Amino acid sequence: MGFGQCGNRRRFRLAVEGLGLAEESLQRLPKGAREKLVMAWWLRGHTMLSRQWIAQRLHLGHETWVMLAVRDVLRTKGGLLAKPKRRLQEVRQAEAS
Repeated sequence: MGFGQCGNRRRFRLAVEGLGLAEESLQRLPKGAREKLVMAWWLRGHTMLSRQWIAQRLHLGHETWVMLAVRDVLRTKGGLLAKPKRRLQEVRQAEAS
């Protein structure tokens, strides 16, 4: 599914803003940056965007990074991924209300 879908575009912006980032800053972050990993997990779970689209938009390289991010974020209970994960979960709750 493409970026032209209004809901997907809005959710992408929500994820970027929810982590206090600007879309332009994504290219400067390393592929394994925790914000990128959490955004990939959140976008994969809350949109119909393809792994390839997410990987390209987040500047992750190959789409395999998306699946690795989903796995890592799902497994995390604490640590470095916990705070950005909570922030995006709060974004989702705010969106639902």
